[in-house]
Amino acid sequence: MALAVPLSRFASRVGGGSAFFVRHRMTIFVSHSSPSARHAVRFKELVEKASKAAKVFLSSDWESIPSGSIWLQEIERALSECHYFIVLVVEADDAKRPWINYEVGFARGRGLLPKVIVFSGIPTDTFQYPLKGIHLLFSGDTNRWMLEFEQIGLHVTPDIQAEFAKLFEKR
Repeated sequence: MALAVPLSRFASRVGGGSAFFVRHRMTIFVSHSSPSARHAVRFKELVEKASKAAKVFLSSDWESIPSGSIWLQEIERALSECHYFIVLVVEADDAKRPWINYEVGFARGRGLLPKVIVFSGIPTDTFQYPLKGIHLLFSGDTNRWMLEFEQIGLHVTPDIQAEFAKLFEKR
């Protein structure tokens, strides 16, 4: 099946036909709190399952920040280079964490539109500005987050969709 990636950025035309191949990986920065690292790692696994062209940056992931690196520089480098920015709000306190808000501000400063995924059980009145001013993706709004995933080039099969839904429900 063809990969639904914004072709102008990640693919080149082969010959004169309509066949395309991916030559660059799209990078997705996933902002999350330290206590939510387990959920973020599972999210990364599902994203990479939905697109072989996806490279996911997680600050809590050994693959993203090698040992001995200056972690703040690595986070800012990843924020500067990512194509897409996703926030995982797993617990209500996540919406108030300074690092998540810093990363959202950095992404907005680059002109990126943050995809803020709100896991189940978090009331809307939890959010304050700046996150309150962003259109949020709630766990139960499957059609909306599926559309967003499709628009960033993920091919989410029904099986992967069920796995995302289970993750967002924290089961």
